[in-house]
Amino acid sequence: MGHLKDMGMNYFMHMIRAFSFAFEMFVGVVVLLIHGVIPSVFCKEASNRVADIYYRMKSGDSESNRILVRFNTKYKEDDLRRNWRVLINGEETLAHDVYINVPTETIVEPIATGEIKYHFLCWGSARFSENHIAVIE
Repeated sequence: MGHLKDMGMNYFMHMIRAFSFAFEMFVGVVVLLIHGVIPSVFCKEASNRVADIYYRMKSGDSESNRILVRFNTKYKEDDLRRNWRVLINGEETLAHDVYINVPTETIVEPIATGEIKYHFLCWGSARFSENHIAVIE
């Protein structure tokens, strides 16, 4: 079982991870089927899902966090005037500076209000220091 050793997992950890990816891919198939019938919905969802799954599989890191970074358009309303919104697995943090030391891509995502937001997307571990965030592998 060289593959399990290479991945640093036992049989059951590997099975759970594989099933998790399979479920995410199944959801992606459903999204694509709906998009095929109604082209105006889920325009980026399937490609974003595939990219996310690919990166996590390639990195072999189940502990990687999905990190989105975008400019804080409401920074003037923040007492500390933090310029960046950082979403780590969906939880938002504001920061003055963000340092990224991992491969990054730009993505476009609709948010709940119907607005379109532009993000930097990366996977990694975030380190915090006051109002600064560093993303590392």
